[in-house]
Amino acid sequence: GASFGFGGTGMKSHKGNYEKYGTLFSKNDTIGCMVDRSTSHSISFTKNGELLGEAFKIPRSLSSEALFPAVVLKNAEVEFNFGPNVKNLPSGFSPVSQLVSSSPSDGLASAAEGKAGGGEKRPEYDGRSPLCLILEPTRELAEQVFKEITKFKK
Repeated sequence: GASFGFGGTGMKSHKGNYEKYGTLFSKNDTIGCMVDRSTSHSISFTKNGELLGEAFKIPRSLSSEALFPAVVLKNAEVEFNFGPNVKNLPSGFSPVSQLVSSSPSDGLASAAEGKAGGGEKRPEYDGRSPLCLILEPTRELAEQVFKEITKFKK
């Protein structure tokens, strides 16, 4: 698929291609995902608050598409923080809970932590806009769910 990933092995992945990126991570590390749709049109990650640099450019073909977070685990636990109290957030980014989306491409569904699109300051989260995270035990089930969700796309 067209997913963008960063794994505990210190590798980033996209379309089945793997490249060294960042460092290994494991238990007790905090990983952040930053999506910038307003200036660099990129995806970056943090490890324990340290920005690891740009991992991916968002292709033009995805510029108006919503991006959905997914986490693949094996014998592990995870805790998500969508805000408002995200620790070690890089300058210029806002927690996803503080973004208000007027369209799917504005970034509300972009990542656990995302930069508001359009270069404008967004009002605080209104409590009514949908936020969704679906966890599946296997990649195959996650892909199935993704295909079903896309049927609801306007």
